[in-house]
Amino acid sequence: MSKRRTSPQTRRAFHMDRIRDAKSGVRRFFASAAWVASELRVLERRDPATAHAQGLALAEQLVTFAERLNRAHHTHLMQQKGGRRV
Repeated sequence: MSKRRTSPQTRRAFHMDRIRDAKSGVRRFFASAAWVASELRVLERRDPATAHAQGLALAEQLVTFAERLNRAHHTHLMQQKGGRRV
């Protein structure tokens, strides 16, 4: 890891370029998640309590989203298999 500190504008430009250059939605998601992690890490150095609270809130949103995707995938598989257990 780099010991050099980066400015918020530099981090924003770097991550926005990665997000913009991503060709698929999945790659854009990963680039966006990397940016969020980077910003949370910087915030954690400055204000650990706020970073912790925001990290928990984001994690809860991601878990909810993942559960919805998982349910949709399970429903799709059940419909393909004619209702048999997968």
